[in-house]
Amino acid sequence: MTLVVGAKCKDGVVLVADKKVVESGDITSQNKIIMLPSVWAGFSGAGLTDLFSKFISRNFINIEERKKKIIAEMIAKNPKVTQEEINSVDTPYIYVNQFVEDCEGILMGMKNDYQDITQKYPSSLGILLAFRAGTEAELHYLDIDGCLDSPRNTFMAIGSGSPYAQTFLKEIWNENITMEQMAKLVYFIIRHIETSKLDNNVGEGVQAFFVPKIDERWKQIVQNGTTNGKLTEEEEKELEKYTILLDNDLAKRYPNIDNEVNDFRRNFSELRKKL
Repeated sequence: MTLVVGAKCKDGVVLVADKKVVESGDITSQNKIIMLPSVWAGFSGAGLTDLFSKFISRNFINIEERKKKIIAEMIAKNPKVTQEEINSVDTPYIYVNQFVEDCEGILMGMKNDYQDITQKYPSSLGILLAFRAGTEAELHYLDIDGCLDSPRNTFMAIGSGSPYAQTFLKEIWNENITMEQMAKLVYFIIRHIETSKLDNNVGEGVQAFFVPKIDERWKQIVQNGTTNGKLTEEEEKELEKYTILLDNDLAKRYPNIDNEVNDFRRNFSELRKKL
């Protein structure tokens, strides 16, 4: 039970998730967005906590197994391969679609391994993926029922808090919204759900994963660096905005959200009095 929102924005894709985990009556705050540096992708999930944990661990195991296979092939081709060359194997994927296909395979394996659970609890695990493919930022959805990848071109909310989020998202999302605006909006929604006690399974902090798309300005900056031999300080700073980023605490990024939530609730209360 949670709330995870993914959205395609004017400047990229953003994933936003709350951090509340409820197990056997105990409440903890845990990061639900997992960034995979070796793939430059991130994902989050909604459903049964134990199944999501299995999905995470199987992903990391799969990545390590892929790396081991690549290293074994390197050694077979060149027995004198250096440790430095072995350490340079930072990603096991040539194309990001290989990672997506691996995620499909992991879900299929879990569906078979945990049939008693998946049959008893339909829609027991849904996954939102965000990654960069070439110059584009992409948002995809998979679940343990169908296991097949499905690209998303607008937004998607999953988890127990999604019905409340949909009310805001359908009205506010548009093709010109930025990742920052979307992250702030979903943070607002999560805090509204939490403070209004609409869903006791949502809250305890908020994360966001930003995947900027590559545009003409990025290409121009890189070309300038190639032509001039280096970038200016301004260009280096501008280039930072294209970095894939995981922010584990949106409270620091948007410190005034609670004031905005309180204003919204106050206005809503005034409207209710008039009715």
